[in-house]
Parts: sequence; structure tokens; C-alpha cells
Amino acid sequence: MDLPRDTGDGSLADKGALRSVVLFGIPLVLGMGFHALFNLVDLWIVGKLGTEALAAVTIATMVNTVAMVICNGVSTSTIAFMARNIGFRNLHRANEIMRQSLLLVLFLSALMGLPPYLYSREIVVLLKAEGPEVIEPARQYLEIMSLGTITMFLLMQITAVLRSAGDGLWPMILLIGANLLNIVLDIALVFGRWGMPALGAPGAAWATVISRGVFCVPGLWVLMRGRAGLRLSFARLRLRLRTMWRLTVVALPASAQWVLRVLSFLALLWIVGDYHPDLRPEFGKTAQAAFGVGLRLDLFAIFSGFGWGAAASTLVGQNLGGGRPRRAERSTWIAVWLNVAMMGGIGIVYYALAPFLIRFFGSDKSILDVGGSVLGNGGFTEVVSVGSAYIRIVVFSYVFLAVSLVLAQALNGAGSTRTPMVIDTVGLLLLQLPAAFFLSRWTDLGLSGVWYSIVGANGVMSVVYILMFRRGRWKRKELL
Repeated sequence: MDLPRDTGDGSLADKGALRSVVLFGIPLVLGMGFHALFNLVDLWIVGKLGTEALAAVTIATMVNTVAMVICNGVSTSTIAFMARNIGFRNLHRANEIMRQSLLLVLFLSALMGLPPYLYSREIVVLLKAEGPEVIEPARQYLEIMSLGTITMFLLMQITAVLRSAGDGLWPMILLIGANLLNIVLDIALVFGRWGMPALGAPGAAWATVISRGVFCVPGLWVLMRGRAGLRLSFARLRLRLRTMWRLTVVALPASAQWVLRVLSFLALLWIVGDYHPDLRPEFGKTAQAAFGVGLRLDLFAIFSGFGWGAAASTLVGQNLGGGRPRRAERSTWIAVWLNVAMMGGIGIVYYALAPFLIRFFGSDKSILDVGGSVLGNGGFTEVVSVGSAYIRIVVFSYVFLAVSLVLAQALNGAGSTRTPMVIDTVGLLLLQLPAAFFLSRWTDLGLSGVWYSIVGANGVMSVVYILMFRRGRWKRKELL
């Protein structure tokens, strides 16, 4: 189908490609970066309560991650459909998709939140929570977060809608504001400051739910006032199951892509934790603790990189809708190079400061369970050593990961969500995991073999993403 060329009304597709990417991407980078940074601080605060509190939060968070992945898929498909229609100048259709997507996430929040609330105790026991000092706070944390699933889904969807309209400023304000409030409420409700009750680990759950809910209000206010031709109105609101189904079909591969990443993380955690006193003395809980801290640092770089990927996703959708596939491609490559520069810079800082960073985010020995009597094969010094080695190898994959992050989201923005899912399936499950297992057991590399497998897999995946993106089939993906 031949799409009409855009006539120019101030959308991102009408501006210069470099200017569009920079002006739109920087607020998104800041918003996502602060989100990841405050999550690190949040974990550090809860860890001050001790190992049991951190274990409780970690167990409950594993369950909530499933819901978050599902919601992220819906947000991805919403951006693809809305950005395409905005670029096509079909604002009536874009507004209808916005309304239906919000109804869809409300339905999904109930579907994903109710079962964990009703069976919270059974779930945390199934996930190997042991002892009342872990089971009870984990159960309470999971119940609160499950009831508050609606605030998570709604805030994510509001920011996705705003991004699809080319607004990067308000998503940044909402994300940073919610996370700042979350930190303040964490201190108040976890430790009982400023007249608030000391709720321990469940207080962190209340802080998260309340902060998200509070910042849903200004987000909805912005949408109801109108933004770039979009205006949220509940007049004549009807349930359109066909639209919801089309959003869901595009969302499923995007959700599956993140499920694969979670599964690959769990598998690597198992490989790293497979301790043997003679064959693998450096493996075990010490290595898992170091791997966990390293992954938290990775997430800061990855979430920051999502900002440039989010910019590419919207620009691809709007430019394809406006009949400008070359502009869509050029904008994506600009975002790729900006992300390579940024994540490469983060990698340099991490490499130089690796021991300090591992000590800082693992400074409380109880957080990492690194007492020698607990681990039996290491201590805190060993965690710093292993974690530093992990960082100083894995940072070399950041430039590859920067390419993959942007190109994957650009493909998602075009509605071609199956391609990233297939690439990640092959790269993570069929390449990275077998390589990690082989290199760590049948070579002299040991733990380093696991880290090198991450670098190698990210390198191969980035090449495949480049080849698939350059083929250009995504330019002919029809969503309207």
C-alpha cells in the first residue's frame, strides 16, 4: 500500500532526523536512567533491613516481573499502532487505539493481579521461601504489589501513549517524579520516619504502589487536556474487542522476548551457582552474589539505552505512517550511534570503577549473604573480586547491546515484533546458554567463560539485528 506523504503539522516525522532523535531521546534516556538508578537505591534501602527482608522482596519481585513483561508488550504494540496512525494523520483512529489500550491494561491488571493476591502464600512457598521471617513479609509484599498492579500498568501505558505522540518530556517527568516519591516513601514506610509506621519490607511495596498511583493522575490530566492531536475522552466509550485483539497479537512476541531474557538470566544464575569443591571451586553463592550486583549495574546501562530505543520506536512508526521509510531508517541509525556512544561511555566508567561500584552496591554484607560461614567458599572480598572481573569483561558487550536495543525497538515500532523475539530466542537460549555451559566446564576459563559467552552472544545478535534491519521488510509491515 502506498502511504501519503506527510504535509507537516509539527510531529516528530516533520522535523530534521538528528534534531528529532536528540530532542525526543534525551528526556527518555534521563527518565529511564533515573528509573533504573532509583531501583538500585530502592534495593539498597530494603537491604538495610537484612537478608530476610531482601529475600522476601526478591521473591515477590520475581512474580511481579511476569506482569511487568506482559504490560511492556502491550505498551510496545500501542506505540506501534498509535505512532503509525499519527504519522498517517489518522488521529481519530489513534485516539480510539489509546482508549482501547487503556481499557486493555485495566483488564490485564485485574487478570494478572488477582491470582497472586489470592494465592500469595502458596506462591512464595513454591518459590522456595523458607521460615516465617521470609514467608510472611514476602506474602505481604506480594499481596500489596498485586493489588497495585493497576497503578504499574496504567503508568506504563500512559507514558507509552505520550511517547507515541512524540512527547518525551512528560514521560520523563512522570518516571522521575514517581521514583523520587518512591524513595521518600521507602524511607518513611520501611523505617518509620516522619511520623509514618515502620512497616519493614511491605512498606517498600506500599511506597511503590502509592508513588505510581500518584503520578498516574497528572499523566491522565495531560492526556485529557490533549497532546499533539490526542485527547482522552470517555464520551461514547465502547469496548472494541477487535482492536484489543490486534493490540494483543502484536504484543505477545514483544512480551515473549522479555520472558526469554528473564529465563536466560535464571539459567545463567543456575550455571554460576553450580558449585563443586574440586571441579568448580569459584562457583556457588559467592559467584551468584557477584553476578547479581553486576546485573544491577548492567540494568542501569540497559534502561538508559532504552531511551534511545524508545525514540527510534516512535520515529519509525510516525515516519512509516507518513510515507517516509528512508527517514525512519535514518532516524534509527542516528539513535544507534548515540546509544553506542552513551553505553560505551558507561562501560568505560564501569571498567575504571568496578571494585568501588561492587563494594558500594554490596556494601552491606547481609545484603549479599556473603558471610564466610554462610557461603562456605568465599566472602565479601571474593564477591568484590568476582564482581569486578564480571564487569571488566561484560562491559565490552555494551556497544553490541546498544545496537541491538535500538534496532529491536525500531522493529517493534514498525510492528515487526516477531523478528526481535526470534533473534533473542536463538541468541540467548541456543547460543549464549550452551556457550556459557561449555566454556565454564570444558575449558580453563571457569567463571570467565560465562562472562565471555555473554559478550559473544551479544556480538552475534547485534550483527543479526543489523542484517535483518537492513533487509527492510519492516518498512512494508501494515498495521493500519
